[in-house]
Amino acid sequence: ATSTPAASACGTSPSVSGSDSVGAVTIGDGVISSCVITFNKKWDKAPVCLAEDETAILVTRAVTTVSTLTLSVATTFQNDLVKFLCLGY
Repeated sequence: ATSTPAASACGTSPSVSGSDSVGAVTIGDGVISSCVITFNKKWDKAPVCLAEDETAILVTRAVTTVSTLTLSVATTFQNDLVKFLCLGY
């Protein structure tokens, strides 16, 4: 079984479901313009990730390292549902 990635700096009481490759994060309360997802397992190389805010029409930037995915928006995405897809290469 694969463990769920962890969310940090994502507001008060965020939640994450899914895996390192595909999942969803519900951003917590507060004025939040970025959120860090820590992968359960490090990738060999930083993966390519796409993210989409399904609550509001916001351009969501996805920046990765081998161990994290940082989601950022220009405004705030408090309590929004953001889905992500990451692929290794």
